[in-house]
Amino acid sequence: MEFLLIILLLLFLFLYPVIKAGFKVWKQVRQMNRSFQNAGSHYGGGGNTSGGNAQKHRRRGKIFGPGDGEYVEFEEIIEQRRSVQYVEMRDAEPRITDVKFEEIRL
Repeated sequence: MEFLLIILLLLFLFLYPVIKAGFKVWKQVRQMNRSFQNAGSHYGGGGNTSGGNAQKHRRRGKIFGPGDGEYVEFEEIIEQRRSVQYVEMRDAEPRITDVKFEEIRL
């Protein structure tokens, strides 16, 4: 009797994680299939088109009307640009030449 109880306990300890993981995988696959079916029926493609699902995902109208944002009135502004003449300024200040080079050794 005790031997049978130990066998059942060992089976439960080994089978429970396998069953739990299998259930999670099945649940994810089921959720992905539902998402693909809903996306297909939402965009007019295939999918489940029975009464309940088709009513849940009815198509909405456009947000903007045909006259909204088609043409925009604008006023053109013309500015006179000032041209700036580039003046080359060479040797405006004398360069420093009296610095000694030192090599830094570590």
